Amino acid sequence: MLTLNLRPFVLNLYTFLIFLIYNNIFKINKLSSNLNDLISKISTFLKSNLIFDKLFFKRISEYGHVISIIDGDTVIVDIDGKKYEVRYIGIDTPEIDYENNLIEFYGIEAKEKNEELVLEKYVELEKDISETDKYERPLRHVWIEGKMINEVLIKQGYAQELTIPPDVKYADIFLKAEIYARENNLGLWKNK
Repeated sequence: MLTLNLRPFVLNLYTFLIFLIYNNIFKINKLSSNLNDLISKISTFLKSNLIFDKLFFKRISEYGHVISIIDGDTVIVDIDGKKYEVRYIGIDTPEIDYENNLIEFYGIEAKEKNEELVLEKYVELEKDISETDKYERPLRHVWIEGKMINEVLIKQGYAQELTIPPDVKYADIFLKAEIYARENNLGLWKNK
């Protein structure tokens, strides 16, 4: 089918455009309204394209109860009595290496913020394209009451945007959130 053949092309084009926009923004360290408009127009165009919309923007979700926090971007979720270590899509927080007792700058703060936002709460877990990461952890966008936690962590400076194709559904939102955090010197971006 034609739509299946277009899928990798559209994903790669979208990711490439976001990458170009991202690199141009941070070379000048300021988001111009033109670049912001371009990000919005690309996203709006792709989301309004019927083929793209059907392939990439259908929300596939499951629900679970967050029972433990690993770090700023990984949680343990109970789904129907089974425990899963879920990795947030599109973000990266400073690492906490429990085995070697190594903690990256702002790792504890990111974990504590994640705890505040989701621990002991029921969440919606939205799948993008990939089911799992290389460690076999489910990859998901995490939602509570209509608020995407992935975005909240980036926008408040506890995480940075990390788009890894093919999971690019909210790449433009994450990019804007990181720009906001950087421009306002929040969290990881204080004094940088």
